[in-house]
Amino acid sequence: MNDSTAAKNVRQVFFCSSLVLTACLAAPIDATAEPGAITNASAVQSKRAVISIKAAASRGDPEAMYLLAMLHVEGQMPEADYDEGMRWLKKSAAKGNRDAQRMYAFMDSAFSGEGC
Repeated sequence: MNDSTAAKNVRQVFFCSSLVLTACLAAPIDATAEPGAITNASAVQSKRAVISIKAAASRGDPEAMYLLAMLHVEGQMPEADYDEGMRWLKKSAAKGNRDAQRMYAFMDSAFSGEGC
């Protein structure tokens, strides 16, 4: 497997993980469960996906950095933090991720008073 195939496979895994995470976070919550209990198998999968994304981002994977940034910025995780998302977005952009570069440029201009 060459580097471009490996990179494509990583992107597909992270894309699928982000879709699973988004779907799971929108799932209804069981009000009868004990506080903090994970009762939905999909919620367990989404938690694993976030852990995997965080680990890959910490290792310097620009795609994972971008996904983690967007989870923070869009508020799609319990500990979502806009500023933390922007830090990950900037790191991903600096590593050459084109999506992160475009998003960072847009958000930086839109929310600094220069854009919308």
